[in-house]
Amino acid sequence: MRLVISFEGERRSAELAFGTPQDVPRLMRWRATVGRRGDQHVRDSLEFRKLAAKRWRYYLRGNEAALSLAHLKRAIRANPFAEVGFLLLAEAPWHPKVPHWAVAFAAAVGATI
Repeated sequence: MRLVISFEGERRSAELAFGTPQDVPRLMRWRATVGRRGDQHVRDSLEFRKLAAKRWRYYLRGNEAALSLAHLKRAIRANPFAEVGFLLLAEAPWHPKVPHWAVAFAAAVGATI
């Protein structure tokens, strides 16, 4: 899945991918540069990243986490009222210092796909 983002006033393409257990340690290593630590948006992003990873690990331990779109669809088809957590990452390979630009956690409950 592709996502268009704005970077330094330029539209760039990023790839949206489902997170895996191997992504969590990399997410937890996110740090703000000295000049950005005072930015409330940066602090909020770092806090959300921590909370999203924690919540997703909870779903993973309970075998209620989707690791792919196909996995999410199968879980919901098997139980339309299932609660399934998933982690989405926006990956920007054109920026080697920060390959993961965004993280989102969601839980699908009673969804139809």
